[in-house]
Formats: sequence, C-alpha cells, structure tokens
Amino acid sequence: MRGRASTPGRGRGKVRGPGPGIISERRRRLHGAKPRTRAGSNLARVLTADYAKAVRERADFDEVTALLREFRGIFKGFNRQPVAYMPIKAYAEIGQKLDFSLNAATYRNGPALRGFYAGRQTGLKRPLIYINTAHHPVVVGSSFIHELSHHLSATVLGASTRHAHFLFDADYPRQLTVSGELLADLMVSVAGYPRGLARQIFAADWGHLEIRDAADLQGPALAEVKRHLARAYAFRLAFDHENTEQYFEYLVGIIHYARLRQALLSEYDL
Repeated sequence: MRGRASTPGRGRGKVRGPGPGIISERRRRLHGAKPRTRAGSNLARVLTADYAKAVRERADFDEVTALLREFRGIFKGFNRQPVAYMPIKAYAEIGQKLDFSLNAATYRNGPALRGFYAGRQTGLKRPLIYINTAHHPVVVGSSFIHELSHHLSATVLGASTRHAHFLFDADYPRQLTVSGELLADLMVSVAGYPRGLARQIFAADWGHLEIRDAADLQGPALAEVKRHLARAYAFRLAFDHENTEQYFEYLVGIIHYARLRQALLSEYDL
C-alpha cells in the first residue's frame, strides 16, 4: 500500500555500505538447522507464550515511549496510520538523514535471514543496516523498521553496539526474552497496527489460540488480522506446496507481531 500510509520526510541518500559477509559466522552456527521442525515448534511457541508478561518485564515504558517519539519524527502519522512499505531508495534516504549506511540485497543462503544492524562498536566507521530483499516487500519493510529501532536504541537510548544484531524468521520466540530485540519488534508491531486500529482488533481477549485455526489465520481475532493485512498492504498469505517452510515462517511472524501489539496495548495502552 502506498497512498495513506505513513512516509518519511524528503531527503537524499543512496544504498551503500559493505556486503553481508559479516553474517558468515552466524550462518555457520545455524547451518544444519531443521527448518520444518523449527517452523512447527515456533508456531506452537508464539501461540502459547505470555506476551503480556514479556512486555511488562522486558520492555521499559520510558524506552518504548522514547522510541515512539523518534519514529514519529521519521514517519509522519506513526501510530496513527499504518506505515507503508516503500522503495529501497526511501529507506536509504532515512539512512542518509540519520547517519547510517544501508545495504539492501538478495541473500538466499542459510536460514531465513531478514537483516542485521551493526553499530560503530563493531569496528565500522558508520553504522550499517542490511536488509534481505529476497523477502516480500512487507517483510522487507518490517525488517527495516526492526533494524532502524536498533539504530535508534543505540543513538538515543545508549544501547550497546558491540555485537551485530541479526534478525532471522526462526528467532521470534527468542526475541521475547531479549530486551533490545523485544523493543525493536514492538516498533514493528506499532508500524503495522496503529493505536486506533489496534484497539479495534485487539480489544477483546483472544483466549486460547488453536494451532488448527492459526495455520490458516482462522478464528475471529486472526481473521481480522488477515483482513487488515490485505486491506493495508495487499498482503495475502497463501499456502504454497513448493515452499511450505516460507509459508509457516511468515505465518509465525504475523502472529508474533499481532500478539505483541495486543500486549503493548493491554500493558501500556500505547
């Protein structure tokens, strides 16, 4: 979706920075993982995890509101309307304004890499955001928001950048346990579900989510999420017999961010 969704301010910039070779060590560590087992396990975990507790215990209210203020300065209407996915050039313009390099390129090897953020403390002269453009544009956009959150956490909140922050589809449940990753994912959830819309979709208690309903985004709550993604982003998740792993990784991500948005609304009313 383009039109009504939030867009960044005008500026100049270009895609730049080193290639994704920085991921080689992490790729070797994850090489050999069993994707089908991982996808099924992660679906069960995001359905049963206590998202409200994770937000309450690991997402500091002041840090969340500080990041929301920063994002409002970048995306007009942030938390009032969905943030659109945009051309890569627009993301590069944000990098030019905020003093980080952007590398956006296709990377298909290893597990489902979505992107990473590497700050100056990793030895780079300029912070770097890498985004894997092999994914759907909506996923590319959410990955950029996630990595941008890490950059803002470093520059505004003083978060450490001694290590690169990697984003993999397989990591959703783990990210509930790491404060910095949780903050970044919360910004993604706000980008997709602004406060007014979140109140409509997530006001009621979802109760127990069954895997059989979640697998096809059925049931009242998940069906409304599905309709929102279609309306706002023309994103319709369809089962693909040739790529079942990708389907389930995207499915887990949809449920993860929806449950995060519900938890942020219920815990902090943001």
